[in-house]
Amino acid sequence: FANWADKRLPTESEWEYAALGGASSSEQPFKYSGSNTAKEVANFDSSIPYGIKPVYVNASNKLGIYNMSGNVWELCSDYYSSDYYTISESNNPKGPSSGKFCVMRGGAWNSSTREIMVRSRAFYDGRHKNSVGFRCVRN
Repeated sequence: FANWADKRLPTESEWEYAALGGASSSEQPFKYSGSNTAKEVANFDSSIPYGIKPVYVNASNKLGIYNMSGNVWELCSDYYSSDYYTISESNNPKGPSSGKFCVMRGGAWNSSTREIMVRSRAFYDGRHKNSVGFRCVRN
């Protein structure tokens, strides 16, 4: 879809920058995208009713982006490596050049408060799930 729409998936560092509301990762103003209180900005496992919700239901972050914490895990273009960021460059790393799984960030409607934190990361194994989506970046 991203190629068809002349867009692309964000790198993991681009996703994190947007989730932090434009702040650098060393500044990290909030635990969740836009707040330290999960219920203000995220649809997650304690939200009722359960399931995916329209993105504008919760508050946005400083960049005006909604639901980067919770709702659906968001795929990134990077391959997943559990220790990549301990050995990578610190300024806008591009992720490993190869791997088995893609990175996903942000948590989902069925995630815990720990999983929806901006710093939380996981990998996508390719199975169809109703808790995984994507957000395109304009080139």
